[in-house]
Amino acid sequence: MWQRYQNGLPNTVLQYLTIDRGATTLAAFTYGRSVYSIQLPGAGGFGTLPTPPNAPSGLGASAASSSQVSLSWSDNASDETGFKIERCSGVGCSSFAQVGTAGANATSYSDTGLAASTSYTYRVRATNGGGDSAYSNTASATTLAGLTTTPLLGPSANAAVTSSAGDNNGFEGSPANAYASDGVFATDASSGTSTATSCTSTAKDKHDFYNYGFSIPGGVAIQGIAVQLRAKVSSASSAPKMCVQLSWDGGTTWTAAQTTATLTTSNATYTLGGAANTWGRTWASGDFANLRVRIINIASSTARTFSLDSVGVQVTYQ
Repeated sequence: MWQRYQNGLPNTVLQYLTIDRGATTLAAFTYGRSVYSIQLPGAGGFGTLPTPPNAPSGLGASAASSSQVSLSWSDNASDETGFKIERCSGVGCSSFAQVGTAGANATSYSDTGLAASTSYTYRVRATNGGGDSAYSNTASATTLAGLTTTPLLGPSANAAVTSSAGDNNGFEGSPANAYASDGVFATDASSGTSTATSCTSTAKDKHDFYNYGFSIPGGVAIQGIAVQLRAKVSSASSAPKMCVQLSWDGGTTWTAAQTTATLTTSNATYTLGGAANTWGRTWASGDFANLRVRIINIASSTARTFSLDSVGVQVTYQ
């Protein structure tokens, strides 16, 4: 609480205020005369402010995705209360602004919500009650390109698997009808030679589709492959399904199979894989020139006719 000095001047405008860090009294003056004072708590007055902390060093930045950059640094102080992270955008930028904070002893930070394919530069400083440290070194990173998804493409060539593949004729009825989704079907009548329901059974009919005409840039990272089937079956009993495998080398090597839900008697869409599903392997851009899609028809009955309207493929890359 302010106290008026006994010799104070009433109704006097305050000229200036002075604070002595080592003193225990805060005094107000007007034209050289002290008119107000307050006793500060504690014998030490304000005490001594801490020294600003040492600056962090070794700042590094790396793109974690198309919208995130990860930062790391070395903490060279033991008395900081936290860190201030500053950022600017664009190659050679210098107009930094604070975009985040990290707690005491932190050595990393994730900056999110960024634009794709954009260069960002960062600097970090430690802080405590005594002020801020000097800045760290600067570090830059460019976010990854955004995801690109191709159109859903259809094949222009096909071949039945003629060995160890059920009755060895695949979709014997107009297999080229499966090139596009138009309600006209490729058919596999009385499919298979046993009631086995495994995708790897040699008693099940198989058919390959290929020449999808993909043009995927070199050097990109393949994020996922989606296979979309439009299909139906003559009877939904006996658990009729379609298994799908992919080959990247023209049919020499195949991925593990993925399986549709039970087919129905109405033409329906079944999507296997997806934008973040690589079918258990790392793909290169050039693999799609030799892409083959194998369809295996399974049911616990050989009296089913499988009808395939289309078999499309879509690739997502970054």
